[in-house]
Amino acid sequence: MNKLFKMLEYLLLYYAGITAVVVMVGLVNNLPILSVEHLLMIFAVTVVLNVMATLVFVLLTNILSLYIGAEMSLALTLLIYAFLHLQAFVKLNSQLQNLLIKLDPVLQPVLPWHDNSFLQKYLKLLDMPALTGFNVWWSLLILGVYLVLVILAGIRVIKTVEITDKI
Repeated sequence: MNKLFKMLEYLLLYYAGITAVVVMVGLVNNLPILSVEHLLMIFAVTVVLNVMATLVFVLLTNILSLYIGAEMSLALTLLIYAFLHLQAFVKLNSQLQNLLIKLDPVLQPVLPWHDNSFLQKYLKLLDMPALTGFNVWWSLLILGVYLVLVILAGIRVIKTVEITDKI
């Protein structure tokens, strides 16, 4: 039980760190707090999307560890995670790139690309265009789909792999 509380403490520190980074980026860019309601919404959305994206990759790492060992599964998952960031840095056909960004589980928590009303005032201050049709609800849906797929894959793996041999 003590280990569980320690893990919970680390998780809370991790998400508090993400929130602190969001605040620092806003302060560095001289973003005023235009609405406390919008600020709280930004914090909530940031945490929820990051929790869901992190959960997808943690579950994927655990599933892979049943086949290739914990260290290799972590390395492979981190490699996949890094590769999925490429859409943000490599310029492709605009429509193709927008589609890839909208489907990429790693890039769902990137709020400046979202086309939500509570973000619009901040995006105008940053002079950043949002992707049309890419909103928080879409990100929740796509991350939910990825979570369901990873969970179903995990169930299938658990049914087919003899876990006691891996311990």
